Amino acid sequence: MKKLNLLMSALAVLALASCSNDEVVNNASEKVAQQSIGFSPLTKRASTRANIVNKAADLKDFAVTAYAAQPLSGLFYIAGEAKTLALSTGDVYTYDGVDMSNIKIVYRDGGWDYNNASDTKYWPYTKTGETYSSSGYQLDFVAISPAAAVGNGFAFSNVGGTITNYTVGADDLCHATATAEQSGGQVQLNFKHLLSQIKFAAKKATGMTVDIKEITLANVPNLGSLSPISGTPAWTVAASTTKADYQGNTGVFSVQAAGDAAPADTITTSGYEILVLPQDASLVTYDPTTISASNPVSGTGKLYLKVSCRVKVAGSTTWAIGGDEGNYKDIYFSLSTTWKPGTKYTYTLLFGGVKDPDATNPPGEEPGGETGGGTDDEGKTTPPTTPITFSASVTDWVDATKDIAF
Repeated sequence: MKKLNLLMSALAVLALASCSNDEVVNNASEKVAQQSIGFSPLTKRASTRANIVNKAADLKDFAVTAYAAQPLSGLFYIAGEAKTLALSTGDVYTYDGVDMSNIKIVYRDGGWDYNNASDTKYWPYTKTGETYSSSGYQLDFVAISPAAAVGNGFAFSNVGGTITNYTVGADDLCHATATAEQSGGQVQLNFKHLLSQIKFAAKKATGMTVDIKEITLANVPNLGSLSPISGTPAWTVAASTTKADYQGNTGVFSVQAAGDAAPADTITTSGYEILVLPQDASLVTYDPTTISASNPVSGTGKLYLKVSCRVKVAGSTTWAIGGDEGNYKDIYFSLSTTWKPGTKYTYTLLFGGVKDPDATNPPGEEPGGETGGGTDDEGKTTPPTTPITFSASVTDWVDATKDIAF
């Protein structure tokens, strides 16, 4: 029986949205004295199951630090009490000796609130006679979600912060900055994704039978540092990085999408999205020429994709891949691509030479192309009140497309 020629192409997509909960106050009244700093962020959680943030309402929690955006020196009123401040631009906002640093904000009872009531912080304002004013007293805010990231390599600074030796886990990692004052209502936080997301899909030639038992993205470096965290973030993989294996699906999946024009079937269900450290995967993939039956990835310890599948050609009673008994066979791939922050990559497996007209490239993305062949376990290559409150949003995931062949 001739071995079946298969093609596999890579596609990419991901996004995050937001909403706000503003509370406007009258700066000319005594209400100013009760203005506390409030937050209202949004995002979605997904677990190795990944907690993916897709909209502001899905945020797990976040930590926030505030800095003086200009000198705050002299007599101010905070929550109705006179306070003497001596803050230079870039100093952590503090009064009564208590910093607004790494304050945890959580979603509770339908809104965003301080995790501990004692952590509630208030806007500064001045008072002349009976006239109150908060105009011009701006604070710079820096936030990270989830809040636990503060203890996993993240450090705040008035310019945005840095991440050192961060280990990618199940939680989506998002970051936001904002400059605001009391007259603006709630602080608007627009969270941006700092990781990459990977999903899988598949389609086949008409008349084929294709069953996929397991998809594994293995030996993925997951320890790195990020600087700068704002602007154009650039990750650096740690030299002595740890590595992780990720499962891209759950249970046997029988591909139904058939023909060039058919939309691909989504294999990765919610909760099985993979969060990875943004990096140049083409620099860490294994060498398929050194594969062997006893050690499919040749002990190189580099990244690889494994697809366990069985395939039957149209009109045939025997399995072209998987053997006559219909056993599943592992096919290995070397991914040649660059994973960028805030980008979701959906790798679409194209069986039997079927084409994928939907695999188009968004603006700013490099064009896709066949970037490597699959190898079986024998080394054979397959064919190619108003406190300071906050309202957070998350920017959309950017779609990207890449092709790989097997």
